[in-house]
Amino acid sequence: MFSTTRQQRKRRGVVIVLALGMILLMTWLALEILRGVRQDLAVTTSPVSRTQLRETAYQLLEVSIGVLAEVKRFEGGIYSPSQGWGLPLTYAGMAHSAKLKSALPQETPPPAPPANSDDELGFDETEQTDTTDTAQAETDEAESFLNDLVFDVENAEAAQDGFERAVTQVEPSAETTGQMSAETALIELPPGIQARVRLFDESGKLSLTDTSEARWLLFFEQMGFEDSESKTLTDSLLDWIDPDEEERENGAETETYAQLDPPYRSANRPLRDFRELRYVQGFKTLFFDERGVPNEYYNTFKANVSLFGKGEVNFNTASELVLLTLAEERDFDPDQVLTFLAGTDTQFGTEDDRILRPGLDDSELPKDNDGNVLPANRSVNFIIAEIAVSDGQSIYVLNALLDLTQKHPGGTYPFRIVRITENQPLF
Repeated sequence: MFSTTRQQRKRRGVVIVLALGMILLMTWLALEILRGVRQDLAVTTSPVSRTQLRETAYQLLEVSIGVLAEVKRFEGGIYSPSQGWGLPLTYAGMAHSAKLKSALPQETPPPAPPANSDDELGFDETEQTDTTDTAQAETDEAESFLNDLVFDVENAEAAQDGFERAVTQVEPSAETTGQMSAETALIELPPGIQARVRLFDESGKLSLTDTSEARWLLFFEQMGFEDSESKTLTDSLLDWIDPDEEERENGAETETYAQLDPPYRSANRPLRDFRELRYVQGFKTLFFDERGVPNEYYNTFKANVSLFGKGEVNFNTASELVLLTLAEERDFDPDQVLTFLAGTDTQFGTEDDRILRPGLDDSELPKDNDGNVLPANRSVNFIIAEIAVSDGQSIYVLNALLDLTQKHPGGTYPFRIVRITENQPLF
């Protein structure tokens, strides 16, 4: 009996010790979690950190502009990311952050169109002007911020807010035309800050400002839509952006949209924001879910269509979807283009990759099935710069649209900065 009682006491003692151990462990874990939260909150809410991230992003934008200017100077033009400008930080001797993920916010639909008044329906001229003025004000404020920063990309040395760099002029040669190695361009970020800069060519996309019904029918068919869906999407898109109120066979103008709840009218002007497609017949059911959230069709459309591109498509940066669309339209084999760009080893990313550029002999260029040289834009006209910088849990994203065909007013930059947005998509 006494033996049994002692065993029970021992067991109770073991249970108490284990319970106390678990309590200590949980207390330690809770304290560690709280400490981490405090550190993250300190970084996230620190005005100094936010200001430094913003300044860093704008300085990296200037670095990117400097890289583009140098490539253009040494090679006579901007044609393809394989010239080195696609990863400007690598070109300038820096390393991109592999940990920094895309910090762009999720796509959200624009506000619902205004209900009709006695005299007109939604998208009125006042609303359009206000939107334009707001975008221009954002760009003007950003440009003012840029001008306040002393970060001349052509100076031999500069130091500001922890930035140290020494840029050595590189003379063009057959082997290293327009390139700077890590030894000749040392640029350091402030301690603790990670950065990623990416440049995208808008000229490799299908332009909404230079379009045809046949091209869009082919494009939507290549996206995988049925014939009837492709016709609805094509006609509705063209009705939305053309200046008249005449409905195409499968399209929609104000007369159709006025019957919805709430009613609104057709924009009858070029698309300003891809999220605007939510209000276009066909798109609002095929490109968005029932809550108005963009789906994969929307993402594919946005990745292959430009609101700013003009003229011929730049084959150097055209996607497979764009090439297939143009191949159907112009009767050529898209593999011809890919084979030319990949070089003799037919492998991309190797030393013999080629670039379509002015001055090449016609005998070398891709041709259509009738033997004619394919008309193509061999220069980059518009570039989107996406710059993301982070410090702990605090992330800042800067997006800029650059027009490489014009100099910026006042001569501050060799290219025109069309628009800048902070922590939100360009369009």
